[in-house]
Amino acid sequence: MQPRPVEDVEVFLSRPDLPLREVGMIEVQQDVFNHASASALVGELRRVAAQTGCDGVLISGANDGVFGHGSVSDGYGSMHTRTLKGYRGTCLVFTDTRQHEAPRGGGGFVFGTDVATNEAACARASRTWSAGEPGKFTCSGALADVGMNAKVVLGFCADHLCSVELKAVPKGRDAAAWRSELRELRAALQRKYGRPAGQEGVEPPDCTSGDSVAELCFMSGTFARAIRWGWPTGERIELVLSFSQQRDGEVVYRTSEILVSYKKGAPLPQTARASTHEGL
Repeated sequence: MQPRPVEDVEVFLSRPDLPLREVGMIEVQQDVFNHASASALVGELRRVAAQTGCDGVLISGANDGVFGHGSVSDGYGSMHTRTLKGYRGTCLVFTDTRQHEAPRGGGGFVFGTDVATNEAACARASRTWSAGEPGKFTCSGALADVGMNAKVVLGFCADHLCSVELKAVPKGRDAAAWRSELRELRAALQRKYGRPAGQEGVEPPDCTSGDSVAELCFMSGTFARAIRWGWPTGERIELVLSFSQQRDGEVVYRTSEILVSYKKGAPLPQTARASTHEGL
């Protein structure tokens, strides 16, 4: 097992419905010199899992301990105790290395169909159809359940559907909820299309707690976490959580968007090295 970036390690509160094996237990705990928050302890659990080479970590319970110390002054003794909070987790390694079937479209729309066919399908679903820039059209909703209330942007190449972008505002109001939704969408895509071929970027950190020290919390700008799947036949999927933040003194203003993009491009040349889904 090789170490991996912390961002690549998924955190689960229940056992995921994915082929996997459990390879060991990880424990973290506050020490006597700090009062790390629950989110900081989970972050440390994730960091240790990344160093170990885990694909994910399943939080299996508390790992609390009690620290006590005594003192004597002027002949009188006293005893003080403190509960050291902690978590215990199981290191997970995903074992599904199959080459899964490539997507035929996204959101209920099918690659290769023409503009008129998609406009009619959008209308039958009681959605609103509108034209954008050349080769781009918008349907106000997906034709199938995609797990979010998404607007759909359709792209056409030579009058045939070649890209589907599902855009939505995350359901939650804070960074923890956004990360959770991203992981749920990733898990759903992974069950259908296998493990991602790659990922990059950063997830939004918690910046509201008093003990937050994440460097990103003190920066303004737009950031994103992108997870990608690819096939030698030219199909690609990209799951992106983007977020913008602006600091005003001690207050951080944030907005976010989730994008799931399905694209059909030209097949890779025979001499190209194709993605195999065998690793991140």
